[in-house]
Amino acid sequence: MSDYFNTLRNAVPARTMAVYTSASALYSLFAKPTDIPAWLIILICALALTVHIVVGIVTRRGALPLVLSAVAFLLMAFAQPFYGLTAALGLPNMVCLAVAAVTIAFLSIVPAIFKGQLAQDG
Repeated sequence: MSDYFNTLRNAVPARTMAVYTSASALYSLFAKPTDIPAWLIILICALALTVHIVVGIVTRRGALPLVLSAVAFLLMAFAQPFYGLTAALGLPNMVCLAVAAVTIAFLSIVPAIFKGQLAQDG
């Protein structure tokens, strides 16, 4: 299963991952994952997604790779049960299993509809 998530992470541009991981350093201010406010998790994901879209538009990436890599980022964000959108939205852990299934399907379909490199940075 970790191979699928590594492949998913590789589909997300490095800039987007850098913004997401840098901003998520704020989580260390809280003693437990359950103490992290939902608004902070959502804000960090929204910030990373916004940077992803703006950089994609500025560098004139095609719409298809931009959308597919944005979906990859959102799947990755949902796949994290303590620090991701699953925790922020208070979704049950079974949602992580569903996200894993969707991730496997997504990673199986993407090579059929897109032959390039999704995480190509400008």
